[in-house]
Amino acid sequence: MHAEAAAVAQVTQRGDRIVKTDVEARVPYSWEDRKPVLELDFPAAEFEERIRAVQHALAQRGADALAVYGGASQESNVRYLSGFGSWWGDALVMVPRRGDPVLITNSIFHGEPMHSNLQTTWIQDLRPLLNPHSTGTPKSVVEAGRDVLGEWGALTGTVAFVDLDQAPSRITRELSACWPQVHVHDGAPILAGLRRIKSPAEIDLVRRLGRIASAGMDAGMAAVRPGVTESEVAAAVHAGCIGAGAERMGYGVLASAGQRSHMKNIFPRPDKRIRENELVVIDLGCQLGGYRSDMSRNIVAGEPPMELRRLLDACLDAEDAGIRHTRPGVSVVSVVTVMNDVIRRHGSEAWDWSTGHGFGLDTVEEPFFHPTNTAVLEPGMCFYIEPMIVPPTVGTICFEDMVVVTEDGCEVVTTSKRRMW
Repeated sequence: MHAEAAAVAQVTQRGDRIVKTDVEARVPYSWEDRKPVLELDFPAAEFEERIRAVQHALAQRGADALAVYGGASQESNVRYLSGFGSWWGDALVMVPRRGDPVLITNSIFHGEPMHSNLQTTWIQDLRPLLNPHSTGTPKSVVEAGRDVLGEWGALTGTVAFVDLDQAPSRITRELSACWPQVHVHDGAPILAGLRRIKSPAEIDLVRRLGRIASAGMDAGMAAVRPGVTESEVAAAVHAGCIGAGAERMGYGVLASAGQRSHMKNIFPRPDKRIRENELVVIDLGCQLGGYRSDMSRNIVAGEPPMELRRLLDACLDAEDAGIRHTRPGVSVVSVVTVMNDVIRRHGSEAWDWSTGHGFGLDTVEEPFFHPTNTAVLEPGMCFYIEPMIVPPTVGTICFEDMVVVTEDGCEVVTTSKRRMW
């Protein structure tokens, strides 16, 4: 149904039922209306393959459906299956064991789905709801999910639910009230297993993201000189990332100078000016297609003192060793151990915080680099390699790059110059 002069609610035929949302939009948003303006991060075939993999896992588990909750700060799994990402409201992706998925969301701005980033989803069966801030009697995504389960004949079935432990308490309360006969169990391992190894299409996007992050880093390092503020350096990084094609910044830019930088994850200050021969650390996070970068570099505004030069050399040697060691079959934790050994040989083990962390649609995901992880690297895994030496009297010495594990080693997709001294 196309909206004309007056606002009308979306009406859709579902088998022998008429389903109506509580959205009365003036801009039409049916699949046929959305098709001409689609802006997908991947071809629809990539998403369809993900759905098929989910459905295979559901069949193996004997589950009737998968439900994935997403909120403003946890959009990754929803975006992985639907392409849709938002910074407001709730979303629920529902996948039947057989058939097509459904996207339900109340992340709807002033009652208009086509003003709400819904051109980014490939899912045809879209069910928008008014956000609770837009109406006194909202329909919840959980209630809409119950309707979907009813259509699938699964109101007394088994649903694998993803990210329920991260959902607001009101969502869990609504589940108990609205899905009383549904057997809900943890579906997180299904998506974690799929997301652990990146597809060729994902790796291509990661390469683009690495180039974008590097462009931002190059711009930030070029801005470093005595008298410039930390905020001015951060502004250069932001402009470089967005200008190179980032959809938005992730956690942004952590640019800090001198001894202040030993606190590592701190925001830049407009009143902190870089001094002659002072250490500057830049750490940036931007996004492309929802995938998140993380990258660090050090630069000195002049000539580094001898001790600082020694620390920079040790950290760079450690990263080189970690990269050479990275290949399929080696343990995840051994990458860090190799870097630790190099830093120890340089005599800086007291302030060694070297680490790594897998990445993708989240800044931290598999592979996890905690000391008890016995997993081994596999082709298609992506992680950040991050040697760190952080003496409080000096500041943060850190190099961080984006790495993709290949068939016979690894590919570093961030390209900014490392030795700047």
